Amino acid sequence: MIELGSLGLMLLFILIDSIYNREERINASFSKEIGFMLLALFLSMYVANTAHGQSFQITFIAQRHMYFYIFYFFLHGLRLRPNDVVKIIVGLGILISLLYLVQYVAYPRELFRVRISDERGTLRIFFPGQSFIFMTFYFSLLKFFEKYKYPWLILTGLTFVIIILLGSRLILLTTVVISGYFLLTSDKVRSKLLLIPVGIMALLVFLFVFQGIFTQLVDISKGQQANFAEDVRVRAAVFFLTEFFPNTLSYILGNGVESLNSEYGIMVYQIRDELHFFQGDIGIIGDYTQFGVIFVFVAASIYIKTLTAKYPYEYKFLYYYMLFITLLMLMSGDFGNVGAYLPILMILYVIDVAKHDAKFDKINEGDNNPNQGESGYE
Repeated sequence: MIELGSLGLMLLFILIDSIYNREERINASFSKEIGFMLLALFLSMYVANTAHGQSFQITFIAQRHMYFYIFYFFLHGLRLRPNDVVKIIVGLGILISLLYLVQYVAYPRELFRVRISDERGTLRIFFPGQSFIFMTFYFSLLKFFEKYKYPWLILTGLTFVIIILLGSRLILLTTVVISGYFLLTSDKVRSKLLLIPVGIMALLVFLFVFQGIFTQLVDISKGQQANFAEDVRVRAAVFFLTEFFPNTLSYILGNGVESLNSEYGIMVYQIRDELHFFQGDIGIIGDYTQFGVIFVFVAASIYIKTLTAKYPYEYKFLYYYMLFITLLMLMSGDFGNVGAYLPILMILYVIDVAKHDAKFDKINEGDNNPNQGESGYE
């Protein structure tokens, strides 16, 4: 399999680097968290076997997408500069935004093998790696108010358009609230009074251009407010927390990842097909049902540590992205989805390097070394 082959190559690289590379190493301050997350995966395999009758071998293969947490150690082995990581993030954000826009315009013709939903008049396209769109939005927003150059404003507009097209009122609201928080608190914004008329004008333009989409979102919101108990996410959360766990141990260790090669996987598939309940739609609760208490506590630790870390301004957009996914943790399973947790691992790596650079600058304060490169590497 491609996934297992990729994992094997990464493991081999990490092993060779740890044995033969004697260069200075940046402290991997999140290594314990990653280790405990991997431990939670293997503990959940026990419940999948004893309570659901799914063999260890089947579970091991079924949860292969979760082994990519070693990407964090792979990044440390590569010793990428943070600016290069940012370029990768923004490059992927632009690429995915353009692909999303093309597929949206081309619908109902399907150009890519991605999940597309057209329910109640709202078109939703689920591209892998959509996290990079939000990261790029916050990056370009901060860049514009740092440089006041229009290319950054155009990129902000492009990514914001995609966020609107995603068709989620909660995601859109959270994006706007965090953007407003930045605009009101950042010292890079020169005239905060000017933001009021500019913001009103921008809102009116977006309402006019995307009137149909906003109308659909409002209608859906009214319908769900009128019957909160019928909200599919609420019903899914109640179901998985009250009827899905077979025994007490599963409430602690989780149930493991299912596979269609077992009766357990067939049961989960029937839940999705007949009840339309998806663990991925209930965020951290869905992760808990699969991987248990340890996994959730580690995820909470990462949320806290990334939100309390100190970021240089050029990486401050990573803070706003982490704030964004923290506020949405009950609807987005960021730590159980490889397309969502890989960007988080990139953030953890940048935080590690930023800490290293801050300590290096203090030690060498006043000492100019023209041969010293970024992140302490020549």
